[in-house]
Amino acid sequence: MKRLYGLLVLMFCLLCGSTCFANIADDEVALGGIAYNSSLDYVQSVYGNPTRITEVKRDMFGFYKTYYYGSSFYFEVRNGVVTHLYSAANNGINTPAGVKVGMTKANLEAIYGKPNNVLKDRFGNLDSYYYASYLSFNLGARFYFDKSGRITLISVGDFDG
Repeated sequence: MKRLYGLLVLMFCLLCGSTCFANIADDEVALGGIAYNSSLDYVQSVYGNPTRITEVKRDMFGFYKTYYYGSSFYFEVRNGVVTHLYSAANNGINTPAGVKVGMTKANLEAIYGKPNNVLKDRFGNLDSYYYASYLSFNLGARFYFDKSGRITLISVGDFDG
């Protein structure tokens, strides 16, 4: 009986140890050549002036503005640095590894591996994958999917504020 118990414990440990989740490199927390924590001056040197800027907004982490370049590429700036970037269309904006809106979940997993977190909507349908960076679990990339499993929105940056 002790041998059986020991064998079961060993099998359980091997099973748990074989499940591997992928973190992404810190430089993957970027879209369109703009990385998390880039200065606003750098962004404007790459993309020029934004098409629209929202008024200052406040959330639980402080004040920020949202800068839009067209209708589908935008980012949040706090204290002069980019804290969050978004791409909401297949607009040529992608991560450094080449992930872009319109790709399938299978394409994403082939590039980054299994996500750190899989989120579902209130109906239990797949909603998004989250990949944390090596630097911090709160810093990473979230990929949102439609019902067919295609990426509809990419969000990268600081998910803690």
